[in-house]
Amino acid sequence: MTDQPKLGPVMVTFSQAWFKRYAGLDYSEAAWADPIGRTERGREAERCLHGRFADIGIGSNDPQPAPNIEAYGNYFMPALFGCEMLFPPDQAPGFRALAGDFEDMRRLQMPDFDTNPVIRKAFADAEVLRARYGACAGGICMGSPLNVAVNIYGETFAMACALEPKTAQHVLRVVAETSFKLRREVCARIAPADFPLENIPWGYGNCPAVMFSPKTYREVILPVDLWMRGQVASFGLHHCGVFDDYIEVYKELRPDCLDIGGGSNYKAVRKAFPNIPFSLIVNAPDVEGKSVTEIDTLVGGMVEGAAPVEQVSLLWTGEVSASIEDDTVRALRTSTERVS
Repeated sequence: MTDQPKLGPVMVTFSQAWFKRYAGLDYSEAAWADPIGRTERGREAERCLHGRFADIGIGSNDPQPAPNIEAYGNYFMPALFGCEMLFPPDQAPGFRALAGDFEDMRRLQMPDFDTNPVIRKAFADAEVLRARYGACAGGICMGSPLNVAVNIYGETFAMACALEPKTAQHVLRVVAETSFKLRREVCARIAPADFPLENIPWGYGNCPAVMFSPKTYREVILPVDLWMRGQVASFGLHHCGVFDDYIEVYKELRPDCLDIGGGSNYKAVRKAFPNIPFSLIVNAPDVEGKSVTEIDTLVGGMVEGAAPVEQVSLLWTGEVSASIEDDTVRALRTSTERVS
């Protein structure tokens, strides 16, 4: 008799506010701008986690450096397109959307990589980090074309989808082409072994999709997503909202794996995508303040809905708040031991 597959522990990530409270870490602009400082901050974060949660396998007492070029957190792309960046001392970087109208959107062009300060900083940081640590990762959180378009133009982009869909598609296509150029000319230049230029694997976060009806998504946004899908060999999709209404439109993208938001109908998603791995997002507000039994019920229901277990690659929770209790972290981390 063969053993039944077992899930690994839930991956728990912590907000900047948590690290500010428990480790005193600084997330101000100067701290992000200093490539060595932000690398060492990442190591200190791992040591802090190890000090509190070594018993459940979180953190490291001797973390290796993870030097990278992301001086803007998850918002490299808004910075690249000229958004003003904001750096709260206890939060992830933020930004202000461009104050553009439809005409500005129609004029949008790919940034000039030779002069853009964000690109120049990425290469300068890479040099500093290689000199200090011997290597530097080239990855950039690019998001999806939709994610970036909403970030850089805010509600004006949403209005364009309704009133000037061709203008909205122009913005999406510029972002898409910029993403591929970033991969070729920045990521692959900094870390060529990690970014092959043929048989390209790709994945992106489609976080704002829930702001748009499936009909609008299909008519305005999907054509550019399909163009991107046609350029790559494999494709993973992160959708952190409820997935259900987008099942049919996402089928056309032929994803090879899915990262699915909490509260989704996992059985329906599995029926639509029977043969690909799922990772499942456990929404942090759904577990904070909850008992072990409540957490197990939530996680167990997710796993059951997304079955078979061998096609569930990961459960994870994003950026629990500074108010979460350590016992809640332990209950969440170990829940798969009790339910899978």
